[in-house]
Amino acid sequence: MWRKAGILAGILLAAGASGCSRFEPDEYSPYLPTAQMRAWWDEDVACSGRQGNFDRIQWFVVPGESFACPGGTCLGRWETNHRIYIAEAWITSPLVVRHEMLHEILGGGGHPPVPFEDPCALTWDSWRGEGSSLVAELRRVVRID
Repeated sequence: MWRKAGILAGILLAAGASGCSRFEPDEYSPYLPTAQMRAWWDEDVACSGRQGNFDRIQWFVVPGESFACPGGTCLGRWETNHRIYIAEAWITSPLVVRHEMLHEILGGGGHPPVPFEDPCALTWDSWRGEGSSLVAELRRVVRID
């Protein structure tokens, strides 16, 4: 849902996804992962060279275009207890969903250049997939920490 660009100024993709403390948004619902998400998982496993267990992830959708999280405003967030929260407006975004899944595969927060930027290309600056022209525009106004 790349048409939501207007709300993105200042929004962080996975703000401080350190997973150091447990986090839950104010409002969220369980989400059944799609076949597309499993295919994206396979892409993340391939690009990272790491293995993981897709089936242990607990998926949750958060109403709206973003949600408050410890690092600011998030579109998605991974937690060390194998929970992934995705804002409803971004639940079909390969960049947001794959980014959070890569945290699960790596088992940690932070955004090390390898593999987040290369070879997986799962940051605003490195993304070349769906909506990449919008992402190019957002680079000027959105900072990811």
